[in-house]
Amino acid sequence: MKHGPVWISGGRYHGQIGYYDDDTDDKAIVYLGEPFKSRWVKIPHHQLESLDGIQSVDLEAYKRKHPDVLRALGLC
Repeated sequence: MKHGPVWISGGRYHGQIGYYDDDTDDKAIVYLGEPFKSRWVKIPHHQLESLDGIQSVDLEAYKRKHPDVLRALGLC
């Protein structure tokens, strides 16, 4: 997965949007606020979904699958 904005789809931080910056061991380092200034956490890769590159064609399908993400981003 490419580094950048992500949706945390499971675990303790489920439902939050973060910034995937780096890897350590078998987990991703994700900032929960502004990259490099906010607190970071380690999240298993399988609990992350990239928000980078959501195309308008895919937006309706994405809205149906993840309405809470779109609400958090102010897109619905």
